[in-house]
Amino acid sequence: MANPPPGNLTKRQGKGHFETFTHAGTGIVQDVTHTIHGRTFVGTDHVFRLNGVRVEAFSGLAENLFGHLRDGRVDQYRHETNALRDSWPTDPWDAKWRGPVSIHPDGTVMALRRLRLR
Repeated sequence: MANPPPGNLTKRQGKGHFETFTHAGTGIVQDVTHTIHGRTFVGTDHVFRLNGVRVEAFSGLAENLFGHLRDGRVDQYRHETNALRDSWPTDPWDAKWRGPVSIHPDGTVMALRRLRLR
């Protein structure tokens, strides 16, 4: 059975989520902070096994940009994102993070690293 249109969702199914305009970034989960290429990013991480090796994947947004979205300052977020577009590091490896990283012009990051055994 196909999903009902938002107007027919119950509260438990998330009806409220579809009743108001929400910028995509305001729903970002922020449960961890990492410094990558000397800049602070907030977001979430996931640990999984890849061929038996524990790997951490981190995705997030520059802390200052996240703050704008969290506080509902979408216009400020857009302005700053545009102003910072060409200022992000482009090196695909961060030695302190110990893994590959990708920082996009909008201030989002994706980073991977092998986790060391303790």
